[in-house]
Amino acid sequence: MRKADYAVLAAIIAKKRADMARVRAHTECVATHATARAIEQCAVDIAHDFTRQASVNRAEFLKACGIDP
Repeated sequence: MRKADYAVLAAIIAKKRADMARVRAHTECVATHATARAIEQCAVDIAHDFTRQASVNRAEFLKACGIDP
């Protein structure tokens, strides 16, 4: 993978997290809120797993994903 590919992956993860945060903020449905939170957490888990297995700067990649390292 090229650095540009890592940037694309990080942008996708950041967008999915932001999308789910917006869903949670605009719903009063407990089930929808819980589902959005689970999807958001899944994106975070994928990002962390990726940094453990790929040759990337962990802190830089997580920051690009919108995650505090």
